This record gives sequence, structure tokens and C-alpha cells, in this order.
Amino acid sequence: MSNITDLARQLGMALRDDERFKAVEKARDVFDSDLDLQKVIGEYEANKQILQAEYQKEEKDQNVIRSVSERMKELYKTIVSNPHMEELNRVQEEMEKLVNEVNSIISFFLNGEQAGGCSEDKCASCGGHCHH
Repeated sequence: MSNITDLARQLGMALRDDERFKAVEKARDVFDSDLDLQKVIGEYEANKQILQAEYQKEEKDQNVIRSVSERMKELYKTIVSNPHMEELNRVQEEMEKLVNEVNSIISFFLNGEQAGGCSEDKCASCGGHCHH
């Protein structure tokens, strides 16, 4: 095993140990155990399949398309406004920021630039946060 792959494994373990990752796992468990929310998501997915099937028909029933689309809009609003869904989205965004930051640091050492335009000769653009 190479030193690089060993370091990648250590990085992966460190990311899994990070509080942001743990928050995602906890929020996902709460999200998954919200049976009312899962029922709404199931209904949304069923309506999505109905709508897709209707669009594939040669002669589409516009009344079906309209009514199913309206129902899907209602279900979508219910899903995205659910506190468990909101929390899962929030903590996933935080985890994504961390992963993007890690990727940016790796990219800097591979090509001399971090996302946002930081490079060894343009350190002012990153505010000095690149630590090179």
C-alpha cells in the first residue's frame, strides 16, 4: 500500500469522525424514521411515475397531467418545508462545504490553484487562507 492511499484512508476516517458527518448521519436517521414524511415522499414518487407514463402516451390527457402536476407541487411543498428535510439539507450543505474545502486544498497542491483563483503568486485573492 502506498503512502498516498494510506493518507487517503486516514483522511476518509477523519471526515467520518468529523461532527458535520455525524450530524448528517443523525439527520438522515431522523429523516428516514419520519413515517409521515416518507409517506408523502412515496406519494410524490408515485405521482411522478404517473406523470411520466402520461407523457409517454401518444395521446396525453391534459387533465391528468394538470391534476397530477398540481398534486406534485403540493407534495413538494410539504416535503421541502418539513423540519427533518430542512435539517438534513442544512447539515448536508455543511458537509459538502468541508469536502469542497478539502478538495480545494488538494487541487492547490496538484495544480497550484485553489477554487476562487488562489495561487502561489496571487495569495491576496484568498485572503491568506490557503496556508502555502
